[in-house]
Amino acid sequence: MVVTGEVIGYIIGLFGVVLALYSIIKQKKLEERLKEKEKLKLFSTKIKDELFFRIDCFSEITNPHDDEDTYYQLDSLGRDVIATSYENKQSDVIVETSTEIRLKASCETESQKEKELSAENKDFIFTSLVEGKCNNMSLWCSTNSSSGLVYDMDGLFIRNLLSALDELDKLEHEFRHVIQEFKPELFLNLRTCIQNIFHEIVESASYYKEIVVHITDFDKADDIGLWIYNLYLGMDKVLPLIEELKEIEENLDKFREKLVLTSYT
Repeated sequence: MVVTGEVIGYIIGLFGVVLALYSIIKQKKLEERLKEKEKLKLFSTKIKDELFFRIDCFSEITNPHDDEDTYYQLDSLGRDVIATSYENKQSDVIVETSTEIRLKASCETESQKEKELSAENKDFIFTSLVEGKCNNMSLWCSTNSSSGLVYDMDGLFIRNLLSALDELDKLEHEFRHVIQEFKPELFLNLRTCIQNIFHEIVESASYYKEIVVHITDFDKADDIGLWIYNLYLGMDKVLPLIEELKEIEENLDKFREKLVLTSYT
């Protein structure tokens, strides 16, 4: 009987240990599940607050007149073109463009931080853009008038697209496993679309180093500025890509909503 009692006690003790281990494992799994749910919520929030914000700001490039500063730049450029025409007594005015890329200091030496886009280095510039090695891209226009003024064509649009690419890099690094589990192709499509937009802008800006304006073709100064803007940035090819970008954003929003629902189940 003593031996039997010891065996029973041992079994009860062992059962207690197993039960305790089970409780610990169950608690750890619950904690991991809660962490996963919180991570899904965080991912959804960052997509909305960080990525969508920048994509929406960039999409405004299709309506530059809606941006007060860009409208002022385009209108002023148009007026400068008209003034130059009267000054030189010619109906055709040459507008010169200058596209500058500011590279991140960690990527190039100090003397190579700024580069001007040309037909010769456009491939390097494009590669630097899509690899996240650029801080900024500036697009300038000027006439050969006595004013000597230059006009900013991009506003905040290009910077927001660069920021969107940077944010995409961060999200893919932080939430790599979630992306691979749910929608890897969606984020790949987003990256490809952004890269294609950069490619068209770089191609157009490197090609149009000079733009000839026939002022008799226009009725208003801001129409001249808008025409130069569309030509310089290659908007005829960029606009379809922006529509594609908006469609991807809609799919991302559905994905984001799915993340939220999953986090509550």
